[in-house]
Amino acid sequence: MSKEEHLGRRDAHEPFEEPWNTSRRPRVRIDISTFYRAKPRDLLTRFLEGDPLDMELRCFRRRSQLAYLISSVRLVWRAAARAAYAGYSYRGDPPVDTWLEGRIDHSIRELLEEDEVGARKEQEVERPEDYEFVARALDVSPADARSACVAFNALDPDVRTTFFAVSVARTPIEDHAGHQGRDLVEVKTELGTALATLLLAGGVHNEPAELAGSLLRNWPEDW
Repeated sequence: MSKEEHLGRRDAHEPFEEPWNTSRRPRVRIDISTFYRAKPRDLLTRFLEGDPLDMELRCFRRRSQLAYLISSVRLVWRAAARAAYAGYSYRGDPPVDTWLEGRIDHSIRELLEEDEVGARKEQEVERPEDYEFVARALDVSPADARSACVAFNALDPDVRTTFFAVSVARTPIEDHAGHQGRDLVEVKTELGTALATLLLAGGVHNEPAELAGSLLRNWPEDW
C-alpha cells in the first residue's frame, strides 16, 4: 500500500457533511494477540498491508475533528508506526479504539511540533509532498506551505473548524452557522481570519481577495 493510495475522511463534532462521506465505523480486522511481543517492524508491515486497523479512516476522521492541516498520508504512516512501536506492550486495555486514537493524537502532536520547529528554524523541507496540498492551493513553495500550515494550526479551534466546514467539506457557510447555532457574522469573521492567516503566512500578497475565493472553491480533495 503506497503513501499515494492513502486518502481519509472525518467524523467531526460539528454536524456537517464531508465529500468523502461513508457511514461505516472504523473496525479492527486483526487479532489483538498479533501485538504480543511482536517486533515493531513486523507489526508496521502488518498494519500497512491492507490497513487492518482502519488507520486511514481513523486518521482522516481525527485530523478533521481537530481541524488541523496535516497531510493524511503523513499522519497515517506516523500513526501506524506509533501503533507498531507501542503494540509490543498492548494487552487490550484500554479498548483498541481508544488506544489507537491515543496513538493518532500523539502522532498529530509530534507532526505539529516538527512543522513548527522546521518553519521557525527555516529548515529545508525534506518531503515536499507532505505540503503539496497547501502548496497547490496557495501556489507557493513547500517551505511557504509549511509556514502557512503552522500559522493555521495555531489558530483557535473554532476558526479552524469553520475553515474545514466551508472550504474542505464544501458546506455553505450559512448551513455551518446554523448547525453550530452561531451568529453568521461571527462565523464569516472566523473564515476571513483563517483565509488571511493562510495567505499571509504563505507569503501571498498579490490579489488576496481573488485567491481567497479560489481557495474556498478549489481546496484539493486528495490531501
